[in-house]
Amino acid sequence: MKKIIILGGSFESASFIIEAKKKYKVIVVDKNKYSPGFKYASYKIFESIYDYKNIIKILKNKNLKGIVGVICGGTDAPMTVYKISKFLNLKCYSYKTAKLFSNKYLMKKELIKYGIRTPWFKKINNFRELKKILKIKKYLVLKPCDNRGGRGVFLINRKNENIISLYNEAKKLKKLNYLIVEEFIEGEQYSTESIILNNNSYTPGFCRRNYDDTKRFYPNIIENGGDQPVNLNQKIKKQITNLVVKAGRVLGLKEGILKGDVVLSKNKKPCIIEVACRLSGGWFSSHQIPHATGVNIIKAAIDIACSQKINQKFLINKYQKSVGIRYFFPKNGRLIKITLPKKTKKKNNIIKLMFFKKIGNRIGSVESHVDRMGFVIIKEENKSKLIKELNYFVKNTKIDTV
Repeated sequence: MKKIIILGGSFESASFIIEAKKKYKVIVVDKNKYSPGFKYASYKIFESIYDYKNIIKILKNKNLKGIVGVICGGTDAPMTVYKISKFLNLKCYSYKTAKLFSNKYLMKKELIKYGIRTPWFKKINNFRELKKILKIKKYLVLKPCDNRGGRGVFLINRKNENIISLYNEAKKLKKLNYLIVEEFIEGEQYSTESIILNNNSYTPGFCRRNYDDTKRFYPNIIENGGDQPVNLNQKIKKQITNLVVKAGRVLGLKEGILKGDVVLSKNKKPCIIEVACRLSGGWFSSHQIPHATGVNIIKAAIDIACSQKINQKFLINKYQKSVGIRYFFPKNGRLIKITLPKKTKKKNNIIKLMFFKKIGNRIGSVESHVDRMGFVIIKEENKSKLIKELNYFVKNTKIDTV
């Protein structure tokens, strides 16, 4: 049986591993020996998904034959995908493309070079440079160029009293010797998930990102889920999908999966925040897209990674249903009890409900997306009912801490 390497063994990676197991023996890579995805693995490699040198050494020592693909399972390690693919002589994007997708600063430089709209940005080498920019720009997003999951990402302005500590915090979470600042553009944000195949592209994933709680987590920027379908006319939707696909092609992605994060400014101009050559985590690709559109985008990603032929009719939305996700943010303390709303226990509209903490575990402050305590994914007849049901469920789920 042929084999595939999946980078990531977390809860979010499990759906990728389970899907891949239908056709392949799965080699799972994760540094956490207790990662839940390992229980579905045919082979286990206990290593950081970013340490491609050690992963390649282990592959050499194991002498595993018949590996036909490498893919990120809700993780973001394009350089590792490239390096392992090159070692195994597999089809993949170029080194330049891997580098551009690995570094937000280099990515944005390339996008600007080809005239693709992205917020104003600048590389920051030291705190003095940041202070200088804050005299000109009112609101900025400060972040590492090489991290993910919202780690070290802060919304700042010149009135912040603790800018130096935020700068130092972001600095701690980077490997490169510089950070990036972007101008904060006010407007609705959207996530897209596209499949680029030959000269065609398909976008079954298109959701509104929910930042309604921005003030609550300030200066951290924490997304509280998303929902679909989006309330946009077809012309603007097309502008957004075309912009994301163009960005991917400019960065060298000729075939594969492309994740886009876009802000639609108040004057209705879409602007690329960033793109990634992988599927989303956060149960977007594994649960939300299939239930909303009928497209199995994880299967498509695996087939592309393994150079399999794809029937393009399976990439086109079969339908469009209302699906959304919201997260739980309880008070800090030791978790003692979770009580679900009685009204929804008998309904079958809950696609997935999950808590990352067990009774007795400590719940701390939310500083990045990995600190979210749990989530619920719900489907409904229409968008207004969906939002109402999501809000009701989160509001009436009692999470007691002491």
